[in-house]
Amino acid sequence: MILRRKVPENQLEFDSEIEITARRNQSRKRREQQSQPREESSTTFDRDTQVIQEEISMVEERIPPPRRTLGDYALQQGPKHFSSITVLATTKVFEMKPTFLNLISSHQFTRLDNEDPYAHLSTFYELIGTMGVEEADTETVYMRLFPFSLVGRAK
Repeated sequence: MILRRKVPENQLEFDSEIEITARRNQSRKRREQQSQPREESSTTFDRDTQVIQEEISMVEERIPPPRRTLGDYALQQGPKHFSSITVLATTKVFEMKPTFLNLISSHQFTRLDNEDPYAHLSTFYELIGTMGVEEADTETVYMRLFPFSLVGRAK
């Protein structure tokens, strides 16, 4: 094996207990630093923060990053299901009261064979009509509340 510089062979051997060896080396290094005389000008606060930073770095070294495979990079990172319902941009704030949400959620469409989507839409329009919304805001209200009327495969 050709190396750029000479390294002792004991450093090239496989170490099955690498974490224990790393801790041992760190503690040896810490003991060497403590045995050297320190400057008196450093305050105890500086020493305490240095010790805390060393402990944090030791903890960060122990936590391995999550293992990612090539398959993980191919997966979609965003939401899995995109809604085709787009809410219109408006400056008015529409308050969704829990009673209306419960009313709409009690008449949900599940896309079963025995359900009629047109009947669901007419029922949905009737329920929204009972809310007393201004005519200019009806489209916004429809778009915001319609997802709550769907469940299961229909959603």
